Amino acid sequence: MIKRYLQFIKEQQLSLFPMEEVKTYRLEDDKIEELFVEMQDEGYTMDIQRGFVETEYRYSGGKYHNDYKVFGQKLVKGEVTPAYWINIYDTKPSSDDVTDVVLTAIDYFEDLGFEAKVYEDKSEVNLDELLIQGGFFLKDESGDITKDIQIDDNIGLFVMDKKEVKIDAKELCEYYEWLSEKDKDTFIEGDDIYIVVGMEDLADILLGDESYKSQLIDGIDDDYYYSSEYYPDTNSLFSYDLNKENDVLTIKALIKEYGGLEEFVKEADNDKLEGLTEDEVIEYLLKERFYRTLDNLCKDSDLIQDIKQTYGDYSVSAHQDENYKDLVNEFDNIVGDRSYGAELSYSKYDKEVEVKKTYTKQDGTRETHTYPEVQTFYKIKFDNKWLENFDYDFLQNESLYDIFREYCQAWLGTFKFEPHFSDYGSVDLKDFNSDVTWMLNNKLGIENKRNPS
Repeated sequence: MIKRYLQFIKEQQLSLFPMEEVKTYRLEDDKIEELFVEMQDEGYTMDIQRGFVETEYRYSGGKYHNDYKVFGQKLVKGEVTPAYWINIYDTKPSSDDVTDVVLTAIDYFEDLGFEAKVYEDKSEVNLDELLIQGGFFLKDESGDITKDIQIDDNIGLFVMDKKEVKIDAKELCEYYEWLSEKDKDTFIEGDDIYIVVGMEDLADILLGDESYKSQLIDGIDDDYYYSSEYYPDTNSLFSYDLNKENDVLTIKALIKEYGGLEEFVKEADNDKLEGLTEDEVIEYLLKERFYRTLDNLCKDSDLIQDIKQTYGDYSVSAHQDENYKDLVNEFDNIVGDRSYGAELSYSKYDKEVEVKKTYTKQDGTRETHTYPEVQTFYKIKFDNKWLENFDYDFLQNESLYDIFREYCQAWLGTFKFEPHFSDYGSVDLKDFNSDVTWMLNNKLGIENKRNPS
């Protein structure tokens, strides 16, 4: 009676679910329940869970294996194997033997291209020993029913599809609701999922309490840079830093500072300058080896001091910029490097955002101001490994950003932040000379065509 009924269902179901059809779940719950209607009539109840085949470590044969199949509900991107877990409970069982209902259902699943096993707790049940009659039992080999072992008040059928299905980015996001209000910075691009993380947040996740972390976020600290330490000597100034036009203008302004050519030549204390015109004096000084005469004249010059101060300011700024690049490069290495970093696949971009900051005024009241600020953001591609060490109960309630953060903190830890700073920065000599020209023209009374600011 049972077998004939189930055979009828099987024939109907085979036509409804042809083997070539591919979808995540090929069997509807109500169709599965029809397979067990006879058991339900005999006082058994059931529930059905949908999930996937997962693997876990199990110890056997003297070593651990990561190929033990278990039922789970954690979904990953890519190829997955759909599965069902059917719990059957002996709520108010009759004394009728309904073992064949389960065995025939297993045959049915296998005909459809599934693998089905029966479990008691976490242990697989030998189907030859299974007896369902007034409850769940394991039959004794002797055939003596008094020696049969009653097992738990429920059994589970683990039904695994033999067909894998491919889960794309959209399906994965829908499954975990990653594109909802809680995931404003999660998006799909092509067949990949991305999250956007600001540099400050990413630094907090990946770096420990590092002294350089604040400089990465807020910029290089000015306290350790003094422009006077970057002043060029006279030889460097005229050989490398000033352009040819400013070489000439500087000496003209220097002559004016000394009170004219006569006083200038007198202070130079160089007989070779006697009787020369201004242009001839300039030509001589710029061709003299190591600029010895010019160096002596520059020592007490306020003008030269101002020029060197300007160069020092440029050099400090350039060195700070270079060191900040070193900070960022080192951080980017931590984010993406496969040898010692987080191994994240990322790109980054700058974006202007509105920033709110609150200040305390002199009278003690607080005032909030909003202003634009350019910040750096990292566009990080999702990887299945973010999910590996978390169970479904955690994943289903968290945003992708929170999952990413927990993954980094739990499994990556924090990284040492040890940037290798440059010894100097490259001054933009074009801009430097432009400012010097403006300064010298003012000194000489020449009209400037532009304001250097």
